[in-house]
Amino acid sequence: MQVSSTTEPARKAFFLLDLTDRIAKAMRIGSGVLLVFIMTVTLVDVIARTIFAATNGSIDVTFTGAVELVSYGMMAMVLLAFPYGVDKGQVIVDLFTDNLRRRTKMILEAVYMFGFAALSSGMTVRFFEVAGRMRRSGESSQDLLIPLHIVYSLASCALAFLALRCTLLAIDYLVSGAKRP
Repeated sequence: MQVSSTTEPARKAFFLLDLTDRIAKAMRIGSGVLLVFIMTVTLVDVIARTIFAATNGSIDVTFTGAVELVSYGMMAMVLLAFPYGVDKGQVIVDLFTDNLRRRTKMILEAVYMFGFAALSSGMTVRFFEVAGRMRRSGESSQDLLIPLHIVYSLASCALAFLALRCTLLAIDYLVSGAKRP
């Protein structure tokens, strides 16, 4: 059975949307792993500081870099969670949208997604610019000496994926007139 040429772009778009769904789910799992890592680092740091204080410094099991691990981990966790939750996490006030037709609601959803795609595209560009500046200057984090261009480049990639996913979702809302399950 041969697919007509008019449905071929739609099939490719749905394939791309399915692929971004799978990637977003994997990113969500990574976000959850990072959350557990952040909680573990925080717990170990608090216990180490408590032992240090309780023994008046005679037992020193503290470590440097906990604040950096938590802060960069938190940034990565949020950026990894965004693509999965962008179409699930918005609050719709039924008072304003209850009497609207389904098609109108989907157009409003698409406008929201295009706006979010524009915002994340702008953030992608800015993070990419900062990554380039950090690479040229050779700047690294204070305690762990992590090259900051790597941190900002990864953030830029996550935001670019968010922009792509939002754009594809908006197009899907306009074409299909319904949300995907």
